[in-house]
Amino acid sequence: VRFEESGGRSVRPGGSLTLACEASGSNFEALNVGWYRVTPGAGRDGIACSFAMSGGAWHDDSVKGRYIATRNDGLNTAFLHMNALTSADTGTYYCATECRTYMGDFTGQGALVTVSE
Repeated sequence: VRFEESGGRSVRPGGSLTLACEASGSNFEALNVGWYRVTPGAGRDGIACSFAMSGGAWHDDSVKGRYIATRNDGLNTAFLHMNALTSADTGTYYCATECRTYMGDFTGQGALVTVSE
């Protein structure tokens, strides 16, 4: 499966943003969709995941209460709703079929989020 991330842009501190991750192929409902943030110098962090088969979601403590991972299986798309953004949220966001930890190459171009005044 390949993912295409979208929705990244510049936003002011305290703002909100929703990213989308559209998957190609079939059986999207059977896939977990993990969200990862890549920051130069800080590496890759698994920050959220939408579980397959309407199994709910996981959010890292660093984003819990501010981010919400959702999905629409009919659209083959997962979403990451981001609120109360700070400069620490700046990075490029990617999707993968693994949750929490993913060591492989990302298939999409990522969505760049920049939080600044």
